[in-house]
Amino acid sequence: MTSDSERGKRLLSTTIDSLALTEPDRPWISVPRNDDDLSKGFTDISFKQFSNAINHAAHWLDSSLGKVASKFKAFAYEGPADARLAIITVAAAKVGRKILLPFPLAPAQIKGYLLDKTECTAFIYAETSRHSIQSILDEQPHLRAIVAPPLLEWMTEAQAEPYGFDKSWDEAADDPWIIFHTSGTTGLPKPIIYTNRMMTISDTAEFLPGSNQESQASHFANRRVYSTIPMNHLVGMVVALQGTVWLGTTVVLGPTKSTTPPLAAQVIQHGRVEGLIAPPILIKALSLQPASLHHLRALQFIDFAGAPLDHVTGDLLKGHTKLSPAFGTTEGGPYLTLPCADPNDWAYLRFRPSQGITFQQRSEQFYELVFKKEKDAHWQQIFLLYPELDEYPTKDLFQKHPSKEGLWLYSGRADDMVVLANGNGLHASSMEDIIERHSSVKAALVGGDGRDRPFLLLQASDEVLEVAKERDDVLEVVWSAVEDANSVSSEMVRIDREHVVLSEPARPFLRSGKDTLLRRETVALYKDEIEAIYERSE
Repeated sequence: MTSDSERGKRLLSTTIDSLALTEPDRPWISVPRNDDDLSKGFTDISFKQFSNAINHAAHWLDSSLGKVASKFKAFAYEGPADARLAIITVAAAKVGRKILLPFPLAPAQIKGYLLDKTECTAFIYAETSRHSIQSILDEQPHLRAIVAPPLLEWMTEAQAEPYGFDKSWDEAADDPWIIFHTSGTTGLPKPIIYTNRMMTISDTAEFLPGSNQESQASHFANRRVYSTIPMNHLVGMVVALQGTVWLGTTVVLGPTKSTTPPLAAQVIQHGRVEGLIAPPILIKALSLQPASLHHLRALQFIDFAGAPLDHVTGDLLKGHTKLSPAFGTTEGGPYLTLPCADPNDWAYLRFRPSQGITFQQRSEQFYELVFKKEKDAHWQQIFLLYPELDEYPTKDLFQKHPSKEGLWLYSGRADDMVVLANGNGLHASSMEDIIERHSSVKAALVGGDGRDRPFLLLQASDEVLEVAKERDDVLEVVWSAVEDANSVSSEMVRIDREHVVLSEPARPFLRSGKDTLLRRETVALYKDEIEAIYERSE
């Protein structure tokens, strides 16, 4: 039994070893018995097996990289979405090294930038990832390139010699450990170094005010949860390590291949899944098929992460399962929230107290979430990163609930404001959200900084493209979605047909590892088409 005085002051690596002794059969994760036939069921991996695999990996790191001579040297790891990500991450803490986890789909130049910025001396990679990093290794010959063993070499029944780690909480709490990075939606990605302390939020939350009431984190407690967000992203690693250790979650992993809607539906069906955390684009795709919609509605809870969920999908699910946004940032960590009592408020956030969260009005509609340093706050990760600051504007914009105090609707980034040549401004995310509510639209991007009129880059749904082959035919089908957005906008910022660019199937919108729209990159992808519509309108 853990005492309140220990909460938030336990190291993950030593707690995993303790669980291996006290609860050896407790499940950590559950994996498919056969990646090609999920109907054969899933096998649970215990904490005893997890701890043993970590010890194998820690000894392997020492033999491959050498014992750490100077403190916390960094190495990078890239591989498929299997258990090695968590195993090598905890092993890194044991051997006293930092581990960089770049998004696998990030361009080579971005990975190279992150390797330089974090002073990585080695790049460890799974054999299947060789093709995606070869150009980086060619560009950076000083990097040691090391192929990681297959998963089963660490996840073996052979008992590893325990890897000694005897640091106390006070000694290791602020040791650097995991290097995540921001998505780079508004510039170059920023590496964020997480310490042992920063990886305890799910434990710390247990003694926050109101910890005896239902929280969003409590939905994960002692449940089988399918997380489609990979562990090289903060959310995926928090679920795989903190959720399993502190909350008793069993994380259900799908096959390592790309997570398509049909594959995700099979994992939910055959993995005895009770809860789901996934990007909205996947949840929407699952809701469009009657069979997978049925499985979604049978879940105990669904958390959507990375972006807002469209209202059509949300309304299909709200009366059947607990539906909530999971919110946070790489720098600020997960934000602690409480579920809304009314299922109709599924899109809103209700923040737990004692985090220093305030809202500062930026326009008639929008408020920016600003962290203020508070002496009595129980959790303020942002000031662990930036201790010199007294407040931190997040640039995340919210709207108040029209009638319920304390409920906030995420409404995009301050960076999403588009200012036209005439000085009129519009909030791109708000218009995009309205347009994307329509089933005929897969994605929308509004821009036009410094132009006379805004433009709309629109990705029609696959169903629309199957029946409408010409531009005018597509516009005819999707135009009601644009009209809905125009109806709540002033005349000067409305979108007209002449300023719509339709995306091509071969050039889909570009997205980050957490499914966030990469605005600048997507606009650059269609730069010529956008320029052409303005030239025609002159």
